[in-house]
Amino acid sequence: MISFLYSARSHAITSLLPRLYSFRRCPYAMRARLGILFAGLTVELREIVLKNKPAQMLAVSPKGTVPVLELAEGDRSERLVIEESREIVEWAGRCGRVIQRVC
Repeated sequence: MISFLYSARSHAITSLLPRLYSFRRCPYAMRARLGILFAGLTVELREIVLKNKPAQMLAVSPKGTVPVLELAEGDRSERLVIEESREIVEWAGRCGRVIQRVC
């Protein structure tokens, strides 16, 4: 089962789900989405257009690259933002179910 909640809303996070800003063709964003999927986690997925980056994404990540994971814990000033795909995969591995390697 796919563990992404697609959303086109432009308001602040109101649910307890983390929000992932992503771009369909970006290999780093693909890595982050796969890590979240394999960990069995659910996130709110925001597909963006790189030529027209949303102000809300730029507010949490001024460098403007994808992927960006905004965690919904705490108030606005204490929210954790993860901007690197490898760190997102590591976060997903810690928070999700145990993933076993098949060799």
